[in-house]
Formats: sequence, structure tokens, C-alpha cells
Amino acid sequence: MKNIMKALVLILLAGVLVACYPESKYPLSSPEISVVDEDLIGLWYGGEEGDPSEHSYYAFLQIDDDRFDIIGLNFNDTKDEWIRMSAFTTEIGGSKFMSITFEDESGVKAAEAEDADEPRNYLLCRYEVSGDSKLTVYLMDEEAMLAALAAQTSAATNNNWLDNDGRITAPTEVLRSVIASSDATLLFNDVFGVYERRT
Repeated sequence: MKNIMKALVLILLAGVLVACYPESKYPLSSPEISVVDEDLIGLWYGGEEGDPSEHSYYAFLQIDDDRFDIIGLNFNDTKDEWIRMSAFTTEIGGSKFMSITFEDESGVKAAEAEDADEPRNYLLCRYEVSGDSKLTVYLMDEEAMLAALAAQTSAATNNNWLDNDGRITAPTEVLRSVIASSDATLLFNDVFGVYERRT
């Protein structure tokens, strides 16, 4: 128990380096339809596939019935950093997904940098929790998602579903419909990381 507490204290005091990933203006689930996946609750340890120099802890903490706080601590060869995120989880067509927003990054309030009139930016992920307590997180393939969106009849009202900042602009219901009628493993196929349960 002492080791767990030490790890959680470290997570709260250190941080994660955030790279540029495909973003969406809308989540894959609203708070009304999001349900916390209890399989995620706890502490996970791992790193980016194929990069042994980088490893991270992520603590999934249930805040409400519909939302997680995720506290991350990242160690690599250049700099150790921390991050705090919020996440909605949902299931679409038998696959599990997270819609993540960044709250604090290395001591900076991420929300302060966003226009209050604009929707929050979301990092959309598919994830799998296996029976041997492994968590694999897959990022959205932006090109595959745009192609799937373009194939929908509703795409006629939007030329390419991207805004000037490179964010996917399809609303939640359109994203869910596209994912439900597609192969989720093709839309979310970029492995972000593989993690082992520590609690």
C-alpha cells in the first residue's frame, strides 16, 4: 500500500510530455450517455510501443458516475513531466472508447488557453483491457476517420469535416454513427501505449 501511495503522490507532483495527436471538437459520448468503465479504475504502468526509453504511470480515478480524472506521470531521457486529464468512456458497436480532454499540463491550466465560446478539444481513443490485466490504447487514424465521414450521406453538408486548426468537426452523433457502421480497429489503429495494472 505504501508503494501505491508513493506512486500516486509522484503522479500528482510530476508530469507527462504531450505530443500532437489528432483531435476532435466533440466527444464520442456526452455525460448523459457516458458510463465509467470500472475495469480502468486504478494505476497502470507502461509506455509507447517500441520506445523502451519512455515509460509512464496513469492513475484512473472515478470522479462522477460519468467521468474519470486521469493523472499521468511520464519518465523519459530528456524530461519528466505530469499531466491531468478528464475522460468520458463509452461503448460503440462492441468496442470501448475514451474521449479525453487535457486539464493541467506541467502546471499550466489547459482550459485557460481555450476560447470559452468554443467546445473543448478531445483526444479520441479506442482501448482494450485484456484478461491478463493489460491495457492497450489506440489513437484515432485521422485519414481513416475522414474517409469514413466522407462516405456518409451527411458529409454532403461539410466539405471535409476539418476546421482551420485541423480538428475533426463532426458532432458526437455523427461520429458514433460512423464508428458503429465501420470497423473500429481500422479507424483507431495507432497504438499509443500498452500498460500493465499496478493496483
